[in-house]
Amino acid sequence: MEKHEEKFEQIVGNASQQMTTKNKSMGLFKSKSAHKLEQAEKNYLSIYYQNECDYGGGVTIDVNYLMYKIFYLDEMKTTIYFNYSIFKQFACRESYPVIAAHFFTLLDEVVSLHGQYKMEIDLKSLTISAVERHLDFVKKYFNPTVMLKYQHKLEYARIHNPPSMIQNMLTLLGPLIPTDTRRKIVVV
Repeated sequence: MEKHEEKFEQIVGNASQQMTTKNKSMGLFKSKSAHKLEQAEKNYLSIYYQNECDYGGGVTIDVNYLMYKIFYLDEMKTTIYFNYSIFKQFACRESYPVIAAHFFTLLDEVVSLHGQYKMEIDLKSLTISAVERHLDFVKKYFNPTVMLKYQHKLEYARIHNPPSMIQNMLTLLGPLIPTDTRRKIVVV
């Protein structure tokens, strides 16, 4: 195992075992997405274990490796998976642009291959304070204007392990979400 992978596993533990050696051999790290990320960030980004990037304990991890732990594709490249447990460890104001760029690169890849996309969203350990902490990320990169291009291409979005507040928010904000899109969001 490479040095950065060992350090990553030490920090995060056994979270997100979904990114297996099999996924690596599929060429995910050599895909267009990985190359675009390399161009956007010189292949490495200083990130931090704590929720705040300016808090001590800095660790350098290969950006491509980290991005494919947060957002990754299934073997058929039809579904985008999001792992909040990993996202929360490294998401901060400095890393938001890289994370968003990776997501939209994957999204464009899936839509160009299939004309639509699916989402599997694991929100295990999401808290109200985390929602507040990452609200700027959502507002900036996932607002209705930005997502308009993809709205009708969503086949479904399944939300796994949601806190009870997510169901309440969906009920409360439901009338603001287009009916067609609202029907595609399923809390599992």
